Amino acid sequence: MDDTRWIIRSGDASVAHSLIQTLAIPPIVARVLAARELVDPDEVRQFLDPRLERLPSPFLLKGMERAVGCVIDALRERRPIVVWGDYDVDGVTSTVQLVSFLGALGAAVEYYIPHRDEGYGLSLAGVERLARPGLLLITVDCGTSNIVEIARARELGCDVVVLDHHQVPGQLPDATAFVNPQQSGCDYPFRGLATAGLSFQLLMALRRRLREGGLFATIAEPNLGDYLDLVALGTVADAVPLVGPNRILVHFGLRQINRTRRTGMRALIDVCERTRLDAGDLGFQLAPRINAAGRLAGAKLGVELLLSTDPEHCRELALQLDGLNRRRREIEDETLRAAEESLAPQLVDGAPPPFIVVAGEGWHHGVVGIVAARLMEKYWRPTIVLARDGGLAKGSARSIAGFDMVAGLRRVATPLEKFGGHAMAAGLTLATTSIDGLREELQQIAQEVLREEQWRKPIKIDLEVDLDELDSASVEQVLRLGPFGVGNPRPVFLTRPRRISEFCTLKEKHVRFLSWGSTRPFKSIGFNMAARLPEPPPELEIVFSPHLREFRGCEQLEFHLRDIRPRGARG
Repeated sequence: MDDTRWIIRSGDASVAHSLIQTLAIPPIVARVLAARELVDPDEVRQFLDPRLERLPSPFLLKGMERAVGCVIDALRERRPIVVWGDYDVDGVTSTVQLVSFLGALGAAVEYYIPHRDEGYGLSLAGVERLARPGLLLITVDCGTSNIVEIARARELGCDVVVLDHHQVPGQLPDATAFVNPQQSGCDYPFRGLATAGLSFQLLMALRRRLREGGLFATIAEPNLGDYLDLVALGTVADAVPLVGPNRILVHFGLRQINRTRRTGMRALIDVCERTRLDAGDLGFQLAPRINAAGRLAGAKLGVELLLSTDPEHCRELALQLDGLNRRRREIEDETLRAAEESLAPQLVDGAPPPFIVVAGEGWHHGVVGIVAARLMEKYWRPTIVLARDGGLAKGSARSIAGFDMVAGLRRVATPLEKFGGHAMAAGLTLATTSIDGLREELQQIAQEVLREEQWRKPIKIDLEVDLDELDSASVEQVLRLGPFGVGNPRPVFLTRPRRISEFCTLKEKHVRFLSWGSTRPFKSIGFNMAARLPEPPPELEIVFSPHLREFRGCEQLEFHLRDIRPRGARG
């Protein structure tokens, strides 16, 4: 049995025809929309024409009015403000938004980004170091689970505003204002905001109330468009669905990032050697470099880069982040090899267990999440990778569709020192003596929760096409359905080439060949697919996403393969 399953979406041809007639859109675009069940003409119009004025009111977020009041009181009373951010890209970009915006209003604002060794979220030691009577503490991308730490901050005389998007436990922290779209009673019509988007909602709400209060008669009104580059980067990096408000924010954020005047962002783009960026570039080029600081050195490097206006300093920081990212890749590869060795005894005829739990002494805390994601993608099993350090093990979890990771961790009887996250990713800490028990329990839970077909990685296919339907013009229209990411993936097509030619393997792991329509070839490349197709069969089916790449001033169409099989072997 193959380890993937192809799911061809069943779009209604009559609906696609209606969209073509009503909206005058290209047939292939209408077919993709129909396949994704986006069929109401008004919804399609809004999807194809994102507008900032369609963003819901930020005051629909439960707790937002109170949060704005806390900030305005601190501004009016000239009280100090500290923004406590998480060490990932979402936390970094949220921190930069608030520090920049509040600083432009004349606030005495500082930031604190914990080192990864301090653990996720607030720490008692950090709170007691920062807290003082009258301080306004704003947490971004953390705080929802910090019951004890926030209570301590309040005891020490602080107001606390929580901006977070993680799952809400049964008990809420006693914050002065708690803003999280996941909480019950929240009227905001979209729960998928990253904290970068949530922070932008605070800026929108704050500017509105300050404008109503007449503040901008005496100081310049901040242009919120200047912050959209940060919103887009944090949103894409946090892998939240690029639909609804997120789609609007990233659409305009990409425009902003491609013309950004932010000195640090421009230096980072230059180090990545990119010209015009898309959402994929944010997720796979810019974000890993900022994340590398949080994983290996300290996330405040990313904050410093994005706040600085000194071109030379920004270039130095960008180069430092680039070097950290190269080192992160080396450590990641080393840890992945060790994790594979640890997993090997658990494989049965090459098949993985229902739930993968591996642990190793001295594994770097900063890369266990990436290694968990890579093992999950390879074996298509929920996965936990733990770094043992004396009597404790800290790690990260990544899940597959159908298995809610946080719900699974809540079910286990094995004692966990700490855990939190959401359905697809989580962090946890436990005693090293509890690892085996955790593995056994989670494997049993996975067996109960997941059906047989869910063990095979699904590949959702929008359309079956003839290669002669595709050219640069039609693909350009399809790509306007972006920005692509979680919730709005790049379109995926299935086709049967008339023939293939120039088949070759690259570095013993990639494949490359030309796929022929009736008259012309298309460059096709499949990364890490050599094992699936070591030599070309006489007849082939390919699943691919089309890309347009600029080469020597000209756009070229190429296929990035998602899966390949001999004809007739489809699962």
